[in-house]
Amino acid sequence: MTKLVITGAARLDAITVFLEDFGRRDCPTESNPNYQTAQGKITINCWDNSWNAYWGGMGPRTVAEFVADCGWDYVLNCLDSG
Repeated sequence: MTKLVITGAARLDAITVFLEDFGRRDCPTESNPNYQTAQGKITINCWDNSWNAYWGGMGPRTVAEFVADCGWDYVLNCLDSG
């Protein structure tokens, strides 16, 4: 697990971001019966609010790489789905 603490944002308390990688799971495809995909979760905390999202099919990427590769609107939608 990776923990990031973001401070200094105007009018915001400290923001804590947890990035959790859960390893790989088998996800065979027709062209590659041995294919595995990574799984991960992001949790963001600010004061008394918390948002999280889990992805069970991130390809070969870590959760940090996956989130960095996605558009901000997709990640925001996943965090706001609850």
